[in-house]
Amino acid sequence: MTRQPTEPTTETIANADEVRRNIRRSLSEPRQPTEPTTETIANADTYDLSTYFEAKWDGRAIQLMEAERKQTLLTLFSKLENSLINDLNLMKADIGTMKADIGTMKADIGTMKRQIRSNINQLKTEIITEFRNMLQQHFDDLIHQKIKNSEGRHWDNEETDKIQHKSTENRDYYGVSKYVATTF
Repeated sequence: MTRQPTEPTTETIANADEVRRNIRRSLSEPRQPTEPTTETIANADTYDLSTYFEAKWDGRAIQLMEAERKQTLLTLFSKLENSLINDLNLMKADIGTMKADIGTMKADIGTMKRQIRSNINQLKTEIITEFRNMLQQHFDDLIHQKIKNSEGRHWDNEETDKIQHKSTENRDYYGVSKYVATTF
């Protein structure tokens, strides 16, 4: 036997209006998805199943978006970490280059020091040689002056030989005549 449709009564219209209001409210309010219980299944006529599934799918979509955000953040942090590591490696390489440059500068300074020492030693040698030559010339001039001044006196050859021998053979380490050194 089939049921005949009945005319809606005020009670059924009021119930339908309330169901619509509940559905609109549930759609406008964000809901957390819930698992169906026996009560919700038993009251399926008053519970809109499409709202339940939409809320459930919205919840999963939110979970997927959160997972996607987490993955995006992880990717960004990974890129940032790699960038920082690359920057640190570049800084290490720059420090290595600077150390090598400092080593080269130290070697150049050492070379300059050796060159300066060599120049100083060469100047010392030249000054000593020039001074020795000046003293020798002065000593020789003094000897010749003494000989000229004493021409009136009689000198024997032995005494003259002694003076000349002292002027040429008897020299100290720097080439200065010991006779001159003791005379002055």
